[in-house]
Amino acid sequence: MRSWRLPVVFLGLALATMVAVGCGGSSGSAQAFGAGGGAGEGGRVRVVASTSVIADWLGEIGGDRLALTTLAAGGADVHTVQLAPGAVIAIAAADLVVLNGAGLEAAFADVVNENAAGLVLTLAESIAIEPFSGSTAPDPHFWLDAELAATAVGLIAGALSEVDPAGAAGYRDSLERYAAAIAEVDAEVGAALAALPPARRQLVTFHDAFGYFARRYGLRVAGFVSGGPEREPSAQAIAELIQTVKASEADRIFTEPQFRSSVLEQVAREAGVSIRTLHSQLSEAAPSYLALLRLNARALTG
Repeated sequence: MRSWRLPVVFLGLALATMVAVGCGGSSGSAQAFGAGGGAGEGGRVRVVASTSVIADWLGEIGGDRLALTTLAAGGADVHTVQLAPGAVIAIAAADLVVLNGAGLEAAFADVVNENAAGLVLTLAESIAIEPFSGSTAPDPHFWLDAELAATAVGLIAGALSEVDPAGAAGYRDSLERYAAAIAEVDAEVGAALAALPPARRQLVTFHDAFGYFARRYGLRVAGFVSGGPEREPSAQAIAELIQTVKASEADRIFTEPQFRSSVLEQVAREAGVSIRTLHSQLSEAAPSYLALLRLNARALTG
């Protein structure tokens, strides 16, 4: 297994394009590439993504040049997913494995490290990771900050160029286009959320996944049901959360599509608020990263 960090040229391109919102366009298929590629199916570069968001980024940068496997596909809970034998085979054969890092893949990180023979890119190692609120533990959900997402996309373009030098020019072109698309949606979401009244700027969610999103758009995480998707809160914690919701004057609390919680329903009922959905990973309703950002904005403003 080889780990990797980003050459400055790709990081600089991603960040510079984020600033140049006016140069952006809508996200589309990746740019055309020259001949060649990895030794995978049809000569394509064999790539494994740990999450659906990372897979979407890879698709935007690499397009049909990649033979892509996703370990925790859309709708799956990455915190608890168990890898099938076919996934382990894909990891062992991959030219590149892209992980989120910061503990997100704790359920299968050892499997990746023990089996990966190609390049392993752990995005969080080159991104400014923040701790969870009131904790020293790293919060891995950095992709919900669009600026950090652009940094991650730059990392991905650089790693693809490392394993597939013949495609480097195409990866750079795709990076410039897609970073501009992220910047455009980031500005759109920021403008929509800037108009929210104070009570609607309070986030109460199922688990503590939206700290980066809140910081990016001037919101506040007022509370959450569980410290982790697999943990049930105590009766005292539930009572305190109900009081937190009432004190915040929020009119809604938020679940996520991959989680079901009777506790959340209890909190909503006793606090007299509705339940809406925020997305931290891709789903049928949010089939791409840009759609996820827009859908979350609509959940807050609608």
